[in-house]
Amino acid sequence: MEIKKIKIPGHKDPRGALAFVQNGQHVVPFRFERVFWVYDVPENMERGGHAHRFCSEFFVAAHGGCDMELHDGSQAVRVRLDSPDEGIVIPPMVWCRYYNCSKDFLGLCLASNAYTSEGYIHDFQSFLNETAES
Repeated sequence: MEIKKIKIPGHKDPRGALAFVQNGQHVVPFRFERVFWVYDVPENMERGGHAHRFCSEFFVAAHGGCDMELHDGSQAVRVRLDSPDEGIVIPPMVWCRYYNCSKDFLGLCLASNAYTSEGYIHDFQSFLNETAES
């Protein structure tokens, strides 16, 4: 499994920096229907810990940083996200968890689908079973 960071276009001038994504501009390789953000993650706590059956996500550490582990059922990849102008694509059927979040961490996620509880796999062994069946 190859997970790569995607550079987000932006603009810097004496007033500061701005980074942006929008549908149809090929930074995020899918149209997004949902946006959410994660913040105030307690020290030593993990987030994620699930896979999506149908939904793709584009995840950015908008502030601070975190470590991510992504698993496709046969191999795991770890990546550090700590720049607001880079993100990663998490395709469907990839287990994702993030941890070692800095105190000031703000994670921003663009999702291809609206939330549905049946779209999630919350148990790692069930995830492995489903990936082995496909």
